[in-house]
Amino acid sequence: MNTQSLNPSFEFLFSSVFHDEIVQAVIKLRQRYTYTPNKYLTIKEVSSITGIGTYTLRQLTYARAMPHRLVKSRIMFVENEIKATIDCYKDNGWADPNHDWDVKEAQNEINTFQKSKEGSILIEEIIRKIIREELNSFLREIQSTKKKRRKFLWKNDSNYKRICTAF
Repeated sequence: MNTQSLNPSFEFLFSSVFHDEIVQAVIKLRQRYTYTPNKYLTIKEVSSITGIGTYTLRQLTYARAMPHRLVKSRIMFVENEIKATIDCYKDNGWADPNHDWDVKEAQNEINTFQKSKEGSILIEEIIRKIIREELNSFLREIQSTKKKRRKFLWKNDSNYKRICTAF
């Protein structure tokens, strides 16, 4: 017979118990989290399922009371989220007990974000400013050398009395 089975060591017992626990945990996780793809519905489909009019559904999405997705210009709903929202409606009405649908608060957050974005100088603007300054200094340098060359040509080319501005 095997000596491990008659007098098992601590390491053998620990590894077997640990292995069994891990296998059971993995089995429970697989049972608990089965992936189900989302079923997306249009406003007409949600209206026919829930009995809520399309106008009311649009107003609820504008008020952020109904979970939805915007796909290009279409409003799409996830079936499971709609069911959960309807169940919540049955319990609380269209009230917002957690203040998750507060439109004014969301608009204030957007406005403060835009103000903070406007206040900071972007790297692109800094680079543009540096390039603009360098180009202006280069232009001034070219214009000053151009004036010097005109004077030089005028003095040396006195026989023809013309100024070459090709430089």
